[in-house]
Amino acid sequence: MWKEMGPVERYEVVSMALTGKMPVKILCETFGMTRQTLNKAMEKVREASVAALAPRSPGRRSKPVEQEEVDTLTAAKTALEKELSQWKTKCEVTRTVLDLERKAARGEPLPGEGKKNRKRKKDKHRRKKA
Repeated sequence: MWKEMGPVERYEVVSMALTGKMPVKILCETFGMTRQTLNKAMEKVREASVAALAPRSPGRRSKPVEQEEVDTLTAAKTALEKELSQWKTKCEVTRTVLDLERKAARGEPLPGEGKKNRKRKKDKHRRKKA
């Protein structure tokens, strides 16, 4: 059950353990986790609480120049991947059309013509040989 829980639900379980509302043993049995898992989660909550209360400089932090470059390159990559996908589709369609034209030029059956047309062509070849 612990693995399926979201962060808010996990925090509630850890909060019950930290405040002593329920014994750790009962929480572990109820939510299907080991003591080690609950202890690690409680330690993470303590660390996050301390980090949240640490003094920081006021105001917004500016984006580093590297992050702006990463964002620009990511957008360019996405656009190029989309264009590549379009070209792959065009290439596939073109190859299919060329294959169909080659088959038609050779007199081979085209997809959807069925086996009846093949038999007729074979019968013509048999008649000529006889």
